[in-house]
Amino acid sequence: MSNFKNKAIVLGISGNGLGIVRSLGRRGVEVVVVADTETSANLFSRYISTKKFFCGSESALVDELLSWGRGFDEKPVLFPVRDATVLALADRLEEVKRYYHLVVPAAETVKKALCKTTFFQMAEEFGLAVPRSFSIKNFDEMTRLPDDVKYPVIVKPEYRNDSYIANVSGKAFVAQGRDEMLECYGKFSEYQAEAIVQEYIPGSDSDLYFCFQYYKKDTTLAASLCGRKIRQYPPSCGSTSSCEVVNSPEVEEITTRFFKKIDYVGPCSMEMKRDPRDGQFYLIEPTVGRLDWNNAFAEGNALPIAFMNYLDAMDLPFPAFEQKKISRRWIRWSADSESAKIHINNGELTWSDWLWSIRPPVTGAIFSFDDPMPVIVSYARRIKRKYSLITSRIKKKTKRIIRKIFIYEKYIIFKKDIDINNLPSVEDRFLFKEAKAEDISGFIENFKSHYNEDDHAHLLNRVDSGDFLILGYLKESPNNPCSFFWLTEKDIFFLKKQQILYQSDEICSCRAFVLEQFRNIGFSSNFRKYAELFALEKGYKSILSFVRKNNINQIKVLKKVGCSECGNLSRTVIFGKEFIRINSL
Repeated sequence: MSNFKNKAIVLGISGNGLGIVRSLGRRGVEVVVVADTETSANLFSRYISTKKFFCGSESALVDELLSWGRGFDEKPVLFPVRDATVLALADRLEEVKRYYHLVVPAAETVKKALCKTTFFQMAEEFGLAVPRSFSIKNFDEMTRLPDDVKYPVIVKPEYRNDSYIANVSGKAFVAQGRDEMLECYGKFSEYQAEAIVQEYIPGSDSDLYFCFQYYKKDTTLAASLCGRKIRQYPPSCGSTSSCEVVNSPEVEEITTRFFKKIDYVGPCSMEMKRDPRDGQFYLIEPTVGRLDWNNAFAEGNALPIAFMNYLDAMDLPFPAFEQKKISRRWIRWSADSESAKIHINNGELTWSDWLWSIRPPVTGAIFSFDDPMPVIVSYARRIKRKYSLITSRIKKKTKRIIRKIFIYEKYIIFKKDIDINNLPSVEDRFLFKEAKAEDISGFIENFKSHYNEDDHAHLLNRVDSGDFLILGYLKESPNNPCSFFWLTEKDIFFLKKQQILYQSDEICSCRAFVLEQFRNIGFSSNFRKYAELFALEKGYKSILSFVRKNNINQIKVLKKVGCSECGNLSRTVIFGKEFIRINSL
């Protein structure tokens, strides 16, 4: 039974969202979670009353929220968990507030604080130290940075927009020199061109400090908790994997000075790094408009900032909250163990030091005694994946052994005559191009399931000797191939067919592959269309394809694009000796 009539809507179910769900649910607030996936183990939390699913851009999410808002009897309280969501809400703040309670400062304040360039400018105005930084708008500006830049540097996007989040792993990158800096920028520039290059403050991850705060709607500071990272994952530029409470009046004073200056309201935090050379604290980045990734750290130390946010949104009085005398560390076990392994391998940590650094009492990012299902489901899935991996390897090994002894396969031969007067058109969202010698290394990197570095010379020889390797892309990601296929006159089946019925203007399409996440969106049929255009350009008038009889999907695609059956092929291998038979050409 809910103790409050107004629901809370949490816009995401990462570790951040789970911390909010628990803080509210434990106190009787009915929690609705809007997730972009149905597979997260966090969705099994006992404190989630309703689950909604939405997969789309942040601006589309705001549209969806506005359409939902008309159906609530009482205005819910919104809890965004990502910067991109906060920015989308800020763009339409007045509309959103018609249907929802949301404690955030003015839209302009949110945007200035989340924009790294304007954040550094504000911090300097307020007399606060920031690392030397450069605002970059494009690749050309990146190449023209001053010669006196001190490396290493941190390279990160100005904002993490929808495209960045969908395509790039990691929120920042460390570069040791100019070439590596350009390489790091290249990892995300096509998704988010605006970036920040920031001189790296020396020191370890444990020199990173933060302060969680909550400012009521009248700008009164209602809660403040200082912490220090123990580790983060990945090390040097990742997210917190373990942290602990520290008593640091200086960190709290710096944080308070910044947020008071901008008349801040709502939940926030400030991350800063202590320079071990002079002990000065340098501001790294703020979190505004939402609770931080490790907000359960504050909850574990008796400061339920998410619940404070809910009460303040509803204009309800705060009960007395008092920080625990014995502080609790916060840890995300899976990430911290991976981070520890890296430090141990580098000789910077021992296993006993790691265990001591996370000694009880602790609050888990996912594990909780009163809400165990997320971690139980997570580990059950890991066990299932391990089991599936082992059984899959056994099946593959058994199949390889059997195939060395005996193979019998049946294929359908398809043919497509190219009609110069009725050429197909490739959908606008797809791009295809012929791979050149310089593309081979990147091709191998993208399609590791099929090729490795040992294949480099072989692939290069194929391309140089007249085989055509065609790469397929989505138009919005022209540098990341999603599929490939070969056009060749040297395929073993094709050569056998030519012995029976030679045709000089014919080529074979073979070895087609589409990355799993891009299947069922039209790649196969569109590359078949492109193959006709490409083959015609190279002087061919028909394309032959050999497809296994049980490959129903490819057979459908071939028929869809107008290919017709012209024969059958059977392949038998007995103790390594191969026999190929073709019928009905």
